[in-house]
Amino acid sequence: MQLLHCFSKEQAASDLGVKLGEVLSFSECPSYRKSVEDLVKANPSNLHPVLKATLVCEQQLRDYICGQAKGLAEDQKRRCLDTLSALRDCCYQCFTFPLHGKIKVFLSPLWTSTWMDGSLPVIDQLLSFLKQHLADLSDLKPASKQPLVCDLHQDLAAQYLKKTMKTRVKSRQQQVAGSERMVEDAKKMDGFFREEVLLEPQGLLTHQAGLQQLIYLSHHLHPP
Repeated sequence: MQLLHCFSKEQAASDLGVKLGEVLSFSECPSYRKSVEDLVKANPSNLHPVLKATLVCEQQLRDYICGQAKGLAEDQKRRCLDTLSALRDCCYQCFTFPLHGKIKVFLSPLWTSTWMDGSLPVIDQLLSFLKQHLADLSDLKPASKQPLVCDLHQDLAAQYLKKTMKTRVKSRQQQVAGSERMVEDAKKMDGFFREEVLLEPQGLLTHQAGLQQLIYLSHHLHPP
C-alpha cells in the first residue's frame, strides 16, 4: 500500500486521519500495519504527522469494530483488533523510544549529594524536557494520548526505581535525605502527568502505581 507515502508534511493530522479512514477496510488492516512499519523504518521528515493521523484512524476503526460492525465473525474481529493493537504500539514506540535513553541520562544524578540536598533539581529538569517533547502531541485526542502518556510515566517510574534499587545507602542521614527527596519527586511526577492528560478512573489506577511504589520504597530504605 502506497497510501502513507503520498502525504506531505503540510497536511494536518486530522485530514490525514479522514483520508485514511475513507479508504481502509477490514481486509486491509494487516497491509496497513505493514505500510506503517515500513514508513517508520524509512523515517521520512513527515513521520510524526502521519503517525498521529494513524493513531486517530486506529481509534476510529477500533470503535467501529467494537461497537458498530455487524455481521463480523468473532475470529475476524479478533484478528482486526490484534492488528490495530500492534499498529498502535508501533506508533507509541516511535514517540516514546527516543525518550528512554534521555530519561536515563537525566536520572543519572539520583542519589548524589547534590540531588539529596536539593541543589540539583533532577526531576524538575527532566519534567521540563518531557513537557517540551509532549507539546508536539497536544493535537492528539485524549483517547490516543492518554495511553501514550501513561506508558511514558510507567517508563519513568521504572527507571527511577531501577536506579534507586541499585544504589547502596551509606548512612542513616543519606537514607532520610533520600527518602524525603523521593517523596517530593514522586509528587512532582504525579502532578506533571495529571496535567498532561485527563485521566479516567481506569487509567488513574495505572498512573498512581508508580507514585505508590516510589513512596513505599522511600519508607523502606535501610542502610547496609
